[in-house]
Amino acid sequence: MGKLALYTLVPETKWLKDPMSGFFGFRKQSVYLDKVKPIGYKIMLEIFMNLKKGSKKTHLYYRYGYRKYGKSKLSIKVIMEFLEQIMRLNNYRVLIFLSVGVFGIFLNEYLLYLFYSITTILYALIYAITISTVVNFLLNHFITFKSRSEIVGSFIKFVLVTTAGGIINLITAYYLSFIIMYLIANFVGILVAFIFKYSLAESYIWSIKN
Repeated sequence: MGKLALYTLVPETKWLKDPMSGFFGFRKQSVYLDKVKPIGYKIMLEIFMNLKKGSKKTHLYYRYGYRKYGKSKLSIKVIMEFLEQIMRLNNYRVLIFLSVGVFGIFLNEYLLYLFYSITTILYALIYAITISTVVNFLLNHFITFKSRSEIVGSFIKFVLVTTAGGIINLITAYYLSFIIMYLIANFVGILVAFIFKYSLAESYIWSIKN
């Protein structure tokens, strides 16, 4: 679960097969050591996230024997430190993305109310959805992901992913409504769609080219 969260929030770490490992090596001159600020004792992620451009990285495979003495250091404290580290390496983009999404919902509702007072419901919906989608994209492009990819291509991808997310929300909520209360079903649908949209925002819409 921790690995999945890491790969979703910090997709540039996907090359790491064991991100929790404590057995690794590096050349000091290949790392911006002044930027390394580990949380707890899991320092490897910090090291590899601060490699200088052009540095080579690879895996050396080895096989563990059976533990004879001691016990695993994994605890609730270590897990919480790991999650905190992931959020910091993510630069809290997931929270900004969520905030932008919530703002977009309120903007959509306000625009619908505004336009419906001067035109038909159909045109009011079209205007509200179009404007709120564009504003949502621009906020994410320039603030959440800091223009890390080309704007036109990113916008096309954003529209496609947003549309697919809406369909996922609808399908999930519809089928769950036969099992649980419809409001809860819709909330689960929103959550599933959010995870889908954010994971593609990181790895597809505003992906970083290694």
